[in-house]
Amino acid sequence: MLRTVSLLTALLLSAASLMAQSAGKPDRPFSASVQGGALFSVNENSFTYVDNDRTGELFTFHGGLNFGYRLTGRYGARLSASFGRNVSACNTDQTHQGGFYPYKFNSINVFADWLINLSNEWAGFSPIFYLGIGGAYTFGFTESGHPWQKLSHKNTVPGARVGLMFEYDFSEKLGMYLDICGEGYADTYNGLQPHKGDHDQVYGSAGFPYDLRGTAALGVVFHF
Repeated sequence: MLRTVSLLTALLLSAASLMAQSAGKPDRPFSASVQGGALFSVNENSFTYVDNDRTGELFTFHGGLNFGYRLTGRYGARLSASFGRNVSACNTDQTHQGGFYPYKFNSINVFADWLINLSNEWAGFSPIFYLGIGGAYTFGFTESGHPWQKLSHKNTVPGARVGLMFEYDFSEKLGMYLDICGEGYADTYNGLQPHKGDHDQVYGSAGFPYDLRGTAALGVVFHF
């Protein structure tokens, strides 16, 4: 997966190289940043946390590292890697006794992002829109206690995301930012995938076709 994302980053850089040559590169085109903040899990059976007055558990922590390159003052590319602790739950509606079957798991999320500076900087402030493609590796699943639904404990899945950053640069070298992002992954991200056996157990749907996450993070960026 890392090899695929690295290749995608290289393709993004190659595709935009003509723009960089024609518009001129910034004085400090490279960047490295570190960020951390809140992660909100949205997947099948997330509603059971709300039903059981445990909505707060859907919010966890995540942190990440980013390495970027500004092709021009307006366009750039970035390679991002993050780690997070996610939550989910097994199916409730298909068991006669109902119940609540929560579990947690870890994820390593890797993306290649295409960056668009919406203002080309104004008084040190830059709103930056981005689109990313990549994937995730999920592992470290806890037990749910569900009577029959099984989890896949190691999963590598594709994903995509869209986000908006609000960056303020104190100087040419140093800045900080707020990063708000929505991510979507293939259904096995959280270790659950609906199949015929699930549907035949009692009734209802065993899952949602995608696993989603929302993140909000504060970061520090270094330009060089």
